[in-house]
Amino acid sequence: PDRAQRPVIVFERPLGSRILRSLKQRRSPLSEEQLVRMVIHPVVQGLLELRLRRVFHGTINPFNMFWREGDGNAARAQLGECATVPPGFSQPVAFETIERGMAMPAGRGIGSTADDLYALGVSVLFLLLGESPGAGLDDRQLLAEKIEKGSFAALSGDARVTPLMMEPLRGLLIDNPAQRWTLEDLEMWLNGRRLSPKQSQAPKRASRPVLIGGNEYWTARSLSHAMASKPSDANDLVE
Repeated sequence: PDRAQRPVIVFERPLGSRILRSLKQRRSPLSEEQLVRMVIHPVVQGLLELRLRRVFHGTINPFNMFWREGDGNAARAQLGECATVPPGFSQPVAFETIERGMAMPAGRGIGSTADDLYALGVSVLFLLLGESPGAGLDDRQLLAEKIEKGSFAALSGDARVTPLMMEPLRGLLIDNPAQRWTLEDLEMWLNGRRLSPKQSQAPKRASRPVLIGGNEYWTARSLSHAMASKPSDANDLVE
């Protein structure tokens, strides 16, 4: 009607249902064996194919995954589309790295396989717990928790994670992308090779805090995040 032209993208309809109809939904936790066979293994194969084509997915989460072969024990996860919005535009902050989560959704950048692997780690944690990691926190609070504690500690909270799943989750949720597990690391783990557990290094803390808006900030990163969130208070501090 407005004499404009717009692109239309048509996909083949997935054979199965979404793994989750909403990221606010709770579901029965998957067992370790189900997670490895039905989710981690097929998603890793998908990411390997995307890497060959130099494609960053940017929207890996349980809402954007489908069961490829029905809903029974034979089901395998299939990634949903990643072509209709800018990379990461519709990705919730919980599934984004600290850097990408702090950026505006439309300005998160092209992204990399390391960012997709981080999102896979959060997705695995979601399906292991049966609810969204960091539930009950808004985006700003969740980012602050990630900055202060590290992503794994902030997202897992008090949940008990078994030793088998602890290893890949720690590896995938390391905040330093240079230390984060690669696809090859994850493949070796899937093939039974146990890697040395990686520990996230706590950010360097100051000897005394800086106050902004009545809150104490002990690290450079948490302070910069607070200053960006509260520019008027930051201006007072600068003055």
